[in-house]
Amino acid sequence: MKSRLSHISTSRKLALLVGVLLCLGIVIAILEKTGTTNILRMPQTAEQKKVTQQAEAEKKADTEAKQSFLDDSQKTTPSQDTPVSEPQPNQSNLNLDVKQEGETVTVLTKLSGVSSGECVLKAQNGSKSTEQQAQIIYQPEFSSCAGFNIAKSTLGVGQWQITLTVTTSSGQTLSQGQSLEVK
Repeated sequence: MKSRLSHISTSRKLALLVGVLLCLGIVIAILEKTGTTNILRMPQTAEQKKVTQQAEAEKKADTEAKQSFLDDSQKTTPSQDTPVSEPQPNQSNLNLDVKQEGETVTVLTKLSGVSSGECVLKAQNGSKSTEQQAQIIYQPEFSSCAGFNIAKSTLGVGQWQITLTVTTSSGQTLSQGQSLEVK
């Protein structure tokens, strides 16, 4: 009889232990899913941290450059009191602004008379070239390409010809180029 009691007691202890471990596992899973803890993920190496920080810095520089470009554009747009005529399809226009900011080359665009389509950016220096694509983002005052950032390390130092080609959803093609010396 004594062995039967100790067997039941051991079974209950085991069931209690399994229940506690299960509850603990659920709590850890919830905390990981919500981002509260970082127990299960592997810590980043110094190189991974550097790459992450560089990407964040490039994203911040891109955001600031775009905001500055938009702010400058708004200064030159008509006031709300001035009636604005709707752009005609044959009056499409493309403005391109290319500049190097630190380790990033930022390309900003301003499209008038265009509401949708695709942008293709090509950077070429002799036999070296790179290409990126983005969709047009419609805005009431003017549209723009979704944005282009090229890391200086991708291009390399030298004189680059930057060409943007925009193909609208109606089939119209706009193109503009600009030369940039990457330092």
